[in-house]
Amino acid sequence: MSAACLNGRRQTQRGAAFLVFVAILSAVAISFVLAEATWESKAQADRLPRLEQDRVSRAVDLVRAWYQVNAPSIDNPNTTLPDAMALLVAAGVPPSWRLNAVLSAPQVRGQIQYHVIVVWAENEDPQTPGFDPDTAQFTVCPNASLPCKPRSWARIEGYAIQANYYAHTVERLSALALAAQAFFKGHWLADPDRNLGVNYFRAPHDTTGCTTQPGDLPCVDGWAPIDSTSVLSVLGEPVSSGSDAWGQLIRVANGNAPGTQQPLGMHAGQTPFELALQSVTPWGEPIVIYAVQPL
Repeated sequence: MSAACLNGRRQTQRGAAFLVFVAILSAVAISFVLAEATWESKAQADRLPRLEQDRVSRAVDLVRAWYQVNAPSIDNPNTTLPDAMALLVAAGVPPSWRLNAVLSAPQVRGQIQYHVIVVWAENEDPQTPGFDPDTAQFTVCPNASLPCKPRSWARIEGYAIQANYYAHTVERLSALALAAQAFFKGHWLADPDRNLGVNYFRAPHDTTGCTTQPGDLPCVDGWAPIDSTSVLSVLGEPVSSGSDAWGQLIRVANGNAPGTQQPLGMHAGQTPFELALQSVTPWGEPIVIYAVQPL
């Protein structure tokens, strides 16, 4: 065989080997790309539930803060509440988070009225979560015959928020009642006669009318906003103590004259004398605390 033929055959073999090498390299590269794409897809799938849960958790914080700020109105029966999506927007939840929410009807537990809000992440699940607004019962997958994918969700109970406001309101009313009782006792001890028939919860110097002297509590025969009277200044209490935890003005009454409007439970001109302090919850229930004559 001639040298030319040998050289041609060698070149052909080298070309074939190069093509095989290129094919193998291409296959490896494709396998790497496919593996990378599969890994990235799996990583993305693993991140999605965490991302959804993070968004739901953040939304819960925002909605709870919105509820706390709007506690005086959200549980007021005269307030028109926003729908679910408007509620999320009002709370500052970005629409791009693909979250949804529902709001219950008023719920009652003990002395507290409140709402329940449920927030959940949207996904490709063929089922839509169920919610009973009357009972606030949330069901992730109401249809047992359909597939059910995991879904991130959480509920915000307004009970804790309103119960906290209620408790702080009772504390403020009680503090004013104690201040009034201390005022009464101080004036009674300063009286040489120690007359138990003198009502120091109101001007005691004129039993037929209401003539006050400096340092006397005023006569308030029917409920009146406490800032419209001199009660706070006479008791030495700051103006801020005249509002309840919802920011509403506390009302006061100490009427004991015959024929005047008497606050519920107060004695009409009888001992022990009382001064009444009242707040009204956003849902319309009165909270009344009495300062009672120390005996």
